[in-house]
Amino acid sequence: MKKILAIAIAFSSVSLAACANTSTKSSPSSLSGIDFNYSNVIRMSYGQDLENKQWSSGKEDCSARLIKESILSNYEVHQYDKHSFIIRQNKCSNFEAPIMYLMLGKNKNLLLDTGADEPTKGQELAELVQELLSKYGNSSELLVIHSHHHSDHTAGDSAFSKLANVELVAANKDSFEDFYSKQEVKIDLGDRELSLLKTPGHQEEAITVYDSHTNWLLTGDSFYPGMLYVKNWTDYKQSIAKIYEFAKTKPVSYVLGSHVEMGQQAGQVYKIGSLYQPDEASMAMSLEDLQGLHQQLQANEEGQLTAENYIVQPLNGVQKSLSNLVRWAKN
Repeated sequence: MKKILAIAIAFSSVSLAACANTSTKSSPSSLSGIDFNYSNVIRMSYGQDLENKQWSSGKEDCSARLIKESILSNYEVHQYDKHSFIIRQNKCSNFEAPIMYLMLGKNKNLLLDTGADEPTKGQELAELVQELLSKYGNSSELLVIHSHHHSDHTAGDSAFSKLANVELVAANKDSFEDFYSKQEVKIDLGDRELSLLKTPGHQEEAITVYDSHTNWLLTGDSFYPGMLYVKNWTDYKQSIAKIYEFAKTKPVSYVLGSHVEMGQQAGQVYKIGSLYQPDEASMAMSLEDLQGLHQQLQANEEGQLTAENYIVQPLNGVQKSLSNLVRWAKN
């Protein structure tokens, strides 16, 4: 998505010139036996304190890192509990550094998003997920869905589609409408239930996921610490209201999005394309943060909105047109 925005910003500049985040948590001891050692993982961490979770910050010179280390580790894994994993793509692999969520159940497992383009085209991620299922899962069956259909969340689809035990909901309009036949879809993994809400605004096929096991509220690119680009303001306003009203009726441990683009200093946002993000803000947001966004949207007309840990930015006409073109090509 941000590649599209960067192109659109450049195009717009030329045109203008020409014209003149309370769940019951298991004890840390339940995680002490982790010995996962996948060769291409940067590092593996564990724990339920996501407020203080620090991810690998990338490198100022990723090419030098490749020469030094000889192999690029594309993913970092955080194990939240025995059956819940957060996977982040390394910024040296792709500056978008999307965050993916793997939730294991008794009868089925679910992966939210397949990441951005990287050297192995998603094959490494597919192997990593299969390894996690083999080591920690009760079932090999995997359902793959997307927080929305931008390419930094769907690039690994082809690798997953080749696996026999995978059901992948394709990132196109028809597959989306078939799978999400209702405004709220329930997915029973056997011992944990997921609620999937249709929440357009950032992109037409955007969803929000609530997990009854971790009490995570997974908001994709609709809400995270960073630049929140809005394609359709009315849809976005209604969707944030919908998410907030839904979340008020549930215990919410964390509100978690698909990126971290803010620094620890209030209002600090990293530039698009940054490969190095030292001193990142926490990935974890709260229901209070979501309430604040909801209140801002209700009180203001379309336009940029700012807070300490996010900036809301509506797309301009050129950006919307490019987004429509990409969406049309997928469908």
